[in-house]
Amino acid sequence: MKVEERLEKVEQELAAMKAEVTSQRFRVLDEKGRVRAILDDMGGLGLFNEDGKCYASLGDVTGLHLRDENGKACATLTVDKHGPRLELLDENLVGSVQLHVMGGGPSLVMEGPNGIRCARLDVSKDGFILNLSDLNRPRAVLVVDKSGTRLALGDQNGKVIWKAP
Repeated sequence: MKVEERLEKVEQELAAMKAEVTSQRFRVLDEKGRVRAILDDMGGLGLFNEDGKCYASLGDVTGLHLRDENGKACATLTVDKHGPRLELLDENLVGSVQLHVMGGGPSLVMEGPNGIRCARLDVSKDGFILNLSDLNRPRAVLVVDKSGTRLALGDQNGKVIWKAP
């Protein structure tokens, strides 16, 4: 390989590694000059697909967000003063599954497509509580703790119609 050919090859490789750095952000470009990632001075990171849509973002305050092809956040992971939280959302961003870990223990919450909480499981060092609801009214509650097991069933108005013991 001649010197001119080697030099041309090195120049092509350098052009392929082209990146822009400023004092406020770092951008990663693909071979066609499209932005594929941005890291800013506020602790934010965005990852972009070939169409320029952000599919994942990370912020020092808001957490990690994974997005669908339309840019909607469908999975988030956040940590705040109460503890970590993972949330998975449906395509309408209404129905969800949430997992929290707070001071008392983990909690799993499920919402239906109408955004209304339908199930919650709380676990602590003393036991657990399972609450099944419709329209945010308890319909069935199961408690298992050091004092024993209790079950209560409610009607459509939330009034207890059966319990044991």
